[in-house]
Amino acid sequence: MERIVEFAERELVEHGVAGFNLTRVIEQSGVSRGSVYHHFINREGTIAAVETKRLIEDLNNANNVLRTFVTNATSVNEILDGVKFLLESTATEEARETRRRRNVTTVNARAIPVLAQVISLREAEGDAHVAETIRLAAERGIFHPRLPARGIAHFVSSLFAGRLVVDMLNDPEADAAWIDVTIEALRHLLAPAET
Repeated sequence: MERIVEFAERELVEHGVAGFNLTRVIEQSGVSRGSVYHHFINREGTIAAVETKRLIEDLNNANNVLRTFVTNATSVNEILDGVKFLLESTATEEARETRRRRNVTTVNARAIPVLAQVISLREAEGDAHVAETIRLAAERGIFHPRLPARGIAHFVSSLFAGRLVVDMLNDPEADAAWIDVTIEALRHLLAPAET
């Protein structure tokens, strides 16, 4: 499977989605056609496998950046200011397109058992990582979570999917209001030590 994804990713880089040729991937990778179809069902499934790999890499990087930021922060306000800055900086058309593509990838991958399993496992690992980040900050006395860290981590994950609905409005005021509500919800859940 890794070999298929490796060559499929090369194909996407060279030819894009429109020019993606599954036969070329099969020939160049040396993997049997049956194996490709067994694991990924078809051309779209193979593309979804590449997008899933990219999505997982992006989310892992984001979680690691979050961990570094939170473990170096000195207050919940510093953390929330950083989160707000990040959310505001992702109010661009490019970021909206990235979120849309990730959503399509997730939906497409759910139809392919091996990818659905990978995404489910990654979501569980990602939420556990965020929950551990919350626990680490709580141990340092930065904040005092009002609810279990795991639940807060699930909530944070769901915010990214929920932002897609706001993206569809294509309204900067709606996005700004969503950001403000998100920050206040997090402030309430994390119960800052300063208050």
